[in-house]
Amino acid sequence: GMVLGHFTHRGLYMQTLLKAYRVEGQRRDALIIDLIRRFSLLTSDLIQQRLAVEQFDGLTSQHNILNRLKILTERREIYAIGRIASGHIVYARNMVRGNARRHINHDLGVARFGITLDPHGMTDWCCDQSTLAQEFKQRERPFVPDARFILNSFQTYLEYHTGSQDERVIIEKMRAYKKYHEQVKQLTKIDSTITTKIRVLFVCQREGDVEKLLQIMGLLPNSVF
Repeated sequence: GMVLGHFTHRGLYMQTLLKAYRVEGQRRDALIIDLIRRFSLLTSDLIQQRLAVEQFDGLTSQHNILNRLKILTERREIYAIGRIASGHIVYARNMVRGNARRHINHDLGVARFGITLDPHGMTDWCCDQSTLAQEFKQRERPFVPDARFILNSFQTYLEYHTGSQDERVIIEKMRAYKKYHEQVKQLTKIDSTITTKIRVLFVCQREGDVEKLLQIMGLLPNSVF
């Protein structure tokens, strides 16, 4: 009887352990899907880097994450859309076809920036271009950023610069940001609850692009800043 009781106790312990692992596994899978939904495109290494911050009882090894990504892709919960030069697979929330594939390098840069800030108090991240374009049409703001988010109570707009954008487009964007900031300042005179804490971040992919951006800014009158 004692021996039987010992095995029953051990069996229950194993069942409890397996159930706990299953729950942790479900939490981890839900986070993977949520990350890809929020950041639109992510590589396997960025997903692993972000998951390593969480506590998932040893369920975040490289082998484990790659295996889960494979299973989630087979279930069509996420999509594998190709590999980048580093060899890492790119995962997306939807299939990326045609013209959209030309922007993968740019969109991955935006996602890399966002997912790095994600564990550090960033909220309200949005890089979905259809959502941001819709907000522009609804006159929420006179520009379409690459992403918007809140960090340290600042409403922040991201412009990810790869060096391929036309000079005139960049100048127009800078003017639009300035115009928007002036509008917000006027609105605060009517409604003091509106914040003027706005940041615009221009993030450059290469160092040479920083110099190019500074040259473009030098062409603008000081009144723009």
